[in-house]
Amino acid sequence: MLRNFFILLFIIFSPNLFGQTTSQEIPDSSRDQLELDTNIFNPQFIGLTFNFTGIYHTDSPPFDHSSTEEDQHIYDSSYYLINEGPSEKNYETYFSLACALWKLNKSEAAKRMFLKILNSKDSFYTYTYYHSSDIPGDTTHNTYGYGNFTSSYKHSACMYLTKINIEQRKFPNALACLEAAVRKYEVVYNCGTGYSFQQEEYRYLYGLCYEGLGENKKVISLLLPFIFSGGNSESLIRVIRKEYSKNQIRYYLQKAINSIRCTVDKKPSSSFIYANMGEENEKRTETKYYSGTGTINLFNRIITLPSPFLKDGERLTRKYYVDLFKNSGISTYLLGESFD
Repeated sequence: MLRNFFILLFIIFSPNLFGQTTSQEIPDSSRDQLELDTNIFNPQFIGLTFNFTGIYHTDSPPFDHSSTEEDQHIYDSSYYLINEGPSEKNYETYFSLACALWKLNKSEAAKRMFLKILNSKDSFYTYTYYHSSDIPGDTTHNTYGYGNFTSSYKHSACMYLTKINIEQRKFPNALACLEAAVRKYEVVYNCGTGYSFQQEEYRYLYGLCYEGLGENKKVISLLLPFIFSGGNSESLIRVIRKEYSKNQIRYYLQKAINSIRCTVDKKPSSSFIYANMGEENEKRTETKYYSGTGTINLFNRIITLPSPFLKDGERLTRKYYVDLFKNSGISTYLLGESFD
């Protein structure tokens, strides 16, 4: 499946997800100050209709609705709230029930509840919550540990509504909800890992929205720079197949191979490999290698290649990136054939 291909790319090209990263620019929108209410989900209000079929692989739905026993318990014990509104006494349970309904594939009921959360004026839903992070065992509380972050009920409601509307093929509505989640009800992760996963989810959802709206060039511009970063880029593969013929794809892939460039560091880098960490027989082995950076011109866009995995004494070469690109499987998924 495509997901396995991109997991393979992630392992091969080894992007650094654990350092602090700079902010990823989100596409401009005229909906920055959009005040969402139930009217926005009326197609007449949007003024657009779309007949877009074949967006998903039948064996690869865009979202996982896997539920747990806890979700079923929440539904069984709180289902009566479906036809009620949230209050100061039940707002947490109300939100949990909406999430459980989504996981249990009861999307219409979940949608109604998330809309009530989104349109609520009560402080428990309008407030942005701050979560500190402590290192386990540390005696100093509320200090930066693995990364603090913020959360918002309205942000979460918008994210769920985005997914529901994508599955219902209401792409203008989905995009409006996603824009509201990203811009109006922004939440922040102050560690590289949390931030990276957040941005990956945003890109995935934007890609599905743009694909559904038939804006293929936006999908390519948004997702192509991250094709080697391990994210879910099924939208990208589909729109490339639509935008280019097989002969054009072959041309651009060969051009990509010829365009690969790398710059080798002048000084060696080093890292440590630990065995039996934390035990009396702990062993630390130092490896030294000459790393560097690489670029590739893929479909007329210059993309920075992620840092390589190198063995002790190894030096980065252009051939290293060429071999990895050829073995990545990208030709198979775009053309149904491997490189010569």
